[in-house]
Amino acid sequence: MDAREKTARDFCRTLMNVVDNMREAAFCGDPALSNEVFSSLTLSQGRLLRTVDRMTRDSREGVSLKDLAERLRLSPSTVSVMVETLVGRGHLVRKPSSKDRRMVLIRLDDGGRQTIDDVERSFTEMAGDYLKGVSLEDQGRLNEFLAGFGEYVNNYHKKAPIR
Repeated sequence: MDAREKTARDFCRTLMNVVDNMREAAFCGDPALSNEVFSSLTLSQGRLLRTVDRMTRDSREGVSLKDLAERLRLSPSTVSVMVETLVGRGHLVRKPSSKDRRMVLIRLDDGGRQTIDDVERSFTEMAGDYLKGVSLEDQGRLNEFLAGFGEYVNNYHKKAPIR
């Protein structure tokens, strides 16, 4: 393994470790973070809500089950079951498309928007606790790097769609 491959592997492992640790702390019962939001959602349900949110920011009407399943890389039947559960809990709403009445579109309901806001607020508090020991200068550099890297990843996948 050359130096570039080792750096990529180490970066990937570090990033996944940080994300996994934060998710586990939030969703798997860290008493300091436990609240109704985290105890009522699975990781997959939280991911689905965030994906619907991202996919519908530009389209208030909603996203099709087929497009959502493709983005999540799950079968339409699996996504349909998850969506139905979240509709029942007041997180999502299904409605016919105004352009094609045969198509049903999915979007966040008020409960889903509140859940996303609550999760983001909890993760923000968690990140604030983690960053207490880091200088403001280093926090700025870290945020700048991650923002730039995130933009690069988004642009990369716009040119080469996720397989």
